[in-house]
Amino acid sequence: MRKIVKYVLVLLLGIMMLTPVKVEAASLSLSASRSSVEVGDTVTFTVSASNGAGRIDLSGAVNDSVFLDNSSQSFSVTATQAGTLTVTASGVLADYDTEADQSFSRSVSVKVNSPSSGGGGSSSGSSGNNGSTSNEETTPEETPEEETPKSTDNTLSSLSVDKGTLSPAFSSDVTDYTVDLTNSETEITISATANDSKASVSGTGLQPLKIGANSFAVDVTSESGSRRSYIVNVNVSETPTVFLEKDGNQMGILNNLEGVDIPKGFTETKVTINGQEVTALVNEEGRVTLLYMQNANGEKQFFIYDPNSSDYSIYNPIALCGLDLAVIDIPVDMQAKEGMTYGQVEVDGQTFYGWKFDDTGMENYTLLYLMDGSGTAHYYMHDSVLDNLQIYDNLAPLTAQKLNDMSYDLKVYTYCTYGFGAAAGILLLLMLFFAFKKKRHLAVAGTGMTTEPVKMAKPKKTKKKNKEDDQDQIVMPEEKDTQVDPDLFDEVNKSVSDPEVPADSHVEEDFFSAIPNDAVAFIDPLEPKPKKKTPEVKADVKEEEDEWIDHKMVESVLSDLLDGKQDEKRQ
Repeated sequence: MRKIVKYVLVLLLGIMMLTPVKVEAASLSLSASRSSVEVGDTVTFTVSASNGAGRIDLSGAVNDSVFLDNSSQSFSVTATQAGTLTVTASGVLADYDTEADQSFSRSVSVKVNSPSSGGGGSSSGSSGNNGSTSNEETTPEETPEEETPKSTDNTLSSLSVDKGTLSPAFSSDVTDYTVDLTNSETEITISATANDSKASVSGTGLQPLKIGANSFAVDVTSESGSRRSYIVNVNVSETPTVFLEKDGNQMGILNNLEGVDIPKGFTETKVTINGQEVTALVNEEGRVTLLYMQNANGEKQFFIYDPNSSDYSIYNPIALCGLDLAVIDIPVDMQAKEGMTYGQVEVDGQTFYGWKFDDTGMENYTLLYLMDGSGTAHYYMHDSVLDNLQIYDNLAPLTAQKLNDMSYDLKVYTYCTYGFGAAAGILLLLMLFFAFKKKRHLAVAGTGMTTEPVKMAKPKKTKKKNKEDDQDQIVMPEEKDTQVDPDLFDEVNKSVSDPEVPADSHVEEDFFSAIPNDAVAFIDPLEPKPKKKTPEVKADVKEEEDEWIDHKMVESVLSDLLDGKQDEKRQ
């Protein structure tokens, strides 16, 4: 029994799954309650959305826009004259099932007739055997129309504000506009009209304002869905509450610096003026304080403010010849200068006040009074030929001849600098050379002793043409404490001077081997004895000086050797 129930349930489930389900697509319909009416009659138009939702625009006899969500809405129209009443409905519906947007356009017309005595309306009569008559009201059928291409026009035909003036003047191709207002205005109304009646406009109407920059977007959406934005920037300026007066001119201090270009090197701060705190700018060194002020004509500019005197002067940042400077007021007592004329001058395409030289030979030069980035004011000399700017704080009268003299002095100074530099370099090289040469001798002046052991070199033998003339002898310096073994001295002297002594004699080797390894001596060339002239020998023989021998060294070596011989005799 259970198996039978199970099979029946499975069969029913399969039948239910195989049964087709009707799916309806989104659709839009438009109908009229009557196909024809007479003047003065009322006809009802009904627009319906099925299985979808979206905004539908109606035009013609009915001019409205409705949002339908699987619903319908009716509109009643009274015929006022003979003719035709036509209503068109168009829009986009989102399909409930596919979630896709579908565009629709529907239209329906009702004929309006002139009034007649037979009554209004449309009826059809039929007679039968029973003699009764019946009237039937007919509903016009929907007339499907071919879908026409949708408009892509998303421009405005007009744009206006109720306060202030648009800048620039309106043009459908221009999308950015500016309006300047004072802070007495707290709201503004923006009006706009689309160029295409099928396009929609948003962002218009009454808008609130705040001090500073306000931006509003007016969006235009075409029939096809393309969008364009028109931007209206409303700048609400501040009304000053703190004022400074100078020479009969009153300047109002502004606290709102939004959208204002802050000069380079300055940061925002607060200062107290006339008992009220206002916004100011101060440079990194803290030497210059700037206030943003406006005059009676609404012209705004930065001014240098002196907290000590409550005075102010103009501050106009400029870039001149690659330098960041500022134009400042020139006091009256500084305007008159000998040999110069004060007035407006043009430098690097900019015009401000300065001095030109009366000397025609200096027509290329202009004197300016400007402030640098640290807040220090200097006189600057501008050369229009070289287009350069240099500080010139020497206020003595300057002529073309003095300028040439200055140029000559500068050249002489430059050449002298180069000469002294070269001389110093040569002197340094000489000092290094002599220091290196002195180090090579490894000697300490005046001591006769070196700081390191010196390896003694053997004396060189040279072939002598004349025994008497070319004889080198080892000379003992005179010193009271020195005793030399005559036999040893003669033996060494003979081995050096006698050419008959074999070259491989070991006398010299024995002599030098007797010198202790740690023997230290001061090395200096040994001065040879005066040579005797020999008439027979005409050849000029060049002696090689043994610069490695010093008389103190010989004294030390022979003394050590003599002490060693005496020790051997005692033993």
